[in-house]
Amino acid sequence: MNLIIDIGNTRTKLFAFEADEPIAHAVAEGCTLDGLHTFVTEAELAQKSAFCGAIVCTTADLPAHALQQLDSLSFPMLTFSS
Repeated sequence: MNLIIDIGNTRTKLFAFEADEPIAHAVAEGCTLDGLHTFVTEAELAQKSAFCGAIVCTTADLPAHALQQLDSLSFPMLTFSS
């Protein structure tokens, strides 16, 4: 299972993928990652599988607390920014 995080100026979108199929998603206003760990935990429990990796795309400068949330994930991440 893989995680895709798209952080824009107005919304943050989280998607869980199994192979090429989206299996869960969430949208939050702003460039916040406040629901990240809840999303990850719920997706892993629902699928009975752990995330293998993530791709993070962002057009915004992330605040320190958002960077800390990303750093605390237990799987590797590839980050794309402007």
